[in-house]
Amino acid sequence: MPQQNLEIDQAQEFLNMMRNWYYEAWRLDVSDVVRISPDSAIAIYEDCQHHRTAVSRVGVENEDIEQLAMCIDLQLELDATWRSLYLASQGIKRRWEPHHPPTQQ
Repeated sequence: MPQQNLEIDQAQEFLNMMRNWYYEAWRLDVSDVVRISPDSAIAIYEDCQHHRTAVSRVGVENEDIEQLAMCIDLQLELDATWRSLYLASQGIKRRWEPHHPPTQQ
């Protein structure tokens, strides 16, 4: 169980990093500073897939339906956020935007 919680926590942390990168890309786009490149976004995809797979494994191994639902939501959020990040690297804005990451204290 602690390993499963670690996998979920790491995926949440990675999701928040992608959210930060997404909003940073648009902030920098307005200021004419180079934003994240499409090649960088493609490189991030491998890490995103790693976390999605780990979360999927946790959801399948766990018999709790609420935990499974949470894992599915996290997988979808990882995927959608990466897609938005990739499009942002090309200067394309989607209708759906990732939630703002929690502020760090």
